[in-house]
Amino acid sequence: MIFTKIRQKLQYVTASGKTRFVIAFPELGLVVKFPIVRLKYVCVKTKKDIKTHGFKVALSMWTMRSTNLFGHRYKIIEGVRANWRERKFWHKTQHRFLCPTLFSLFGLLNIQKYMKPLSIKNTDVGRPIARVTKGSSFGCGHEFESPPNFSCQDGHLVMLDYGSIEIQPVIIKFGEKLLCLTERDCVYRE
Repeated sequence: MIFTKIRQKLQYVTASGKTRFVIAFPELGLVVKFPIVRLKYVCVKTKKDIKTHGFKVALSMWTMRSTNLFGHRYKIIEGVRANWRERKFWHKTQHRFLCPTLFSLFGLLNIQKYMKPLSIKNTDVGRPIARVTKGSSFGCGHEFESPPNFSCQDGHLVMLDYGSIEIQPVIIKFGEKLLCLTERDCVYRE
C-alpha cells in the first residue's frame, strides 16, 4: 500500500542481480542497493546436505571460506560484502571511473548517485575494456562485460557495479586508461 503511493508520486526502477537488489530513483538522482539474503535456500540446502551426505559434510559447507561459491555463508552474506566493498573502494580511491557511493549502512544498504545505465542493444563494453586492460578484465565475472553496469558521464564510461573483489585491482591499475573509453567505443561496428 505505501509503495503504491510512493510509486505514484515518485518514479523508480528495480533490478536484481545474484547478490543484490537495486531500486533506482532517477528523479532524485539516487540508487539504493540492498543485499539479497538467501536464507531459505541455505536452510533447504543444508537440510538436503545432512540427509544426503551426513552432518559432517553439511558442516563443512558452513566452514568453507565465504568467497567459495559453494559455501553456504557465501549465499547469506555476499551481497552485504559487495555493498561494503563498494563503499570502501569508493572512499579509498574516489576514482572518476566509478559511480560515487554516497552512503553505506555497514553493507546492509548502499546509496549511490544515479547514472543512466547503457542500453544493452548494440553495446559491447567487454571487448573495448579487455583491449585497454590488456586482457586483465577477463575472468572478473560479468562486471566488465555487462552494459547495464556502465553509464556514460561527461564523455567517458563510469562503472556502476564494482563490489566484486576481483575487479578492484584492474580498476586501480587501468582506471585512468579506462576513462579514455567513450560510449561510442562500445557500440557494435557492423
